[in-house]
Amino acid sequence: MHFILLSIVSAILLLCPPAGAGERTVSLQEAYNLALINHESVKVAGEGLYQLEQTRKKAVSNILPSLTADGSYTKFSEEKSSSLIQNVIQPDYSLNYSLRLSLPLYSGGKEWSALRQARHMIEAGERGLGITKEDIVMAVSHAYLGMLKVQKEKEIKEADLKRAQEWSRVASARF
Repeated sequence: MHFILLSIVSAILLLCPPAGAGERTVSLQEAYNLALINHESVKVAGEGLYQLEQTRKKAVSNILPSLTADGSYTKFSEEKSSSLIQNVIQPDYSLNYSLRLSLPLYSGGKEWSALRQARHMIEAGERGLGITKEDIVMAVSHAYLGMLKVQKEKEIKEADLKRAQEWSRVASARF
C-alpha cells in the first residue's frame, strides 16, 4: 500500500511541472484516469485476467471434438505396366486422403471440471482487477487531497506572513 501511495505521489509530482514552467492543473478525474491507464498493478492484473481467459479457451477446446485431415500426393516418374497382361502395375500418381473426427465418449469429467474451474478463476481475476483499480483510485484520492491540503496550508501560511508583516509595519510606524 505504501508503494502504491508513493508511486501515485511521484506521478502527481512528475505531472505537476515546476513553478514558472507553464503549470498544468490536473483534475481529480484526470488523475484517476492517468493512474488507471499507467499504473503497473492494473496492467499486471489485466494481464493475469487475459491469461485466465486463455486458460478457459483451452479448457473449451479440450471438450470440443477434434477434426483431423490428412492427405498425400505422390507422382511417379513413369507408368509401369505388365507386358504379359496389359494391366498397369504402377500408375502415374497416387493420391491418399483421410478425414477423422474424434470425440471421447467418457473421460471421467476432468474436462468439464477444468472448464468450471477456469470460469471460477476468471471471476476471481475480475474481482481482483476491480479491487486493484479501487486501491489505485483510493491512493490517487489520498495523494490528490494531500496535495490540495498542502496547497491550502501554503496559502494560509502566506496570508499569515503578510498579516504579520503588516502588523510589524504598523507597529514600527507607531513607535
